[in-house]
Amino acid sequence: MLEAQRRDYKRALAAHNRLSEKLESALHQNQTASSACADATAAADAHARENKALKQQVADLSRQVRNPCEISLRMIANGLFYEQLSLIFTSGIPV
Repeated sequence: MLEAQRRDYKRALAAHNRLSEKLESALHQNQTASSACADATAAADAHARENKALKQQVADLSRQVRNPCEISLRMIANGLFYEQLSLIFTSGIPV
């Protein structure tokens, strides 16, 4: 009977050691995953800030392009555009 208890104790000890190793490995994997998650979150935040800045830049450039076009359309509507063009071409200003 004592021999059976000794075998059971050795088996339980071996199982405990295997489970401890698995726990250690799982904790290490968790730490690695947490670090990767933090890095990914930081990168996503940086990309979101860059995306916002680029969208603002696109909006600014769109306004810059739209304003001269709107001015030209108003000048065409008022008949001033062609007068301005003829002045440019007849004044010798390099185009």
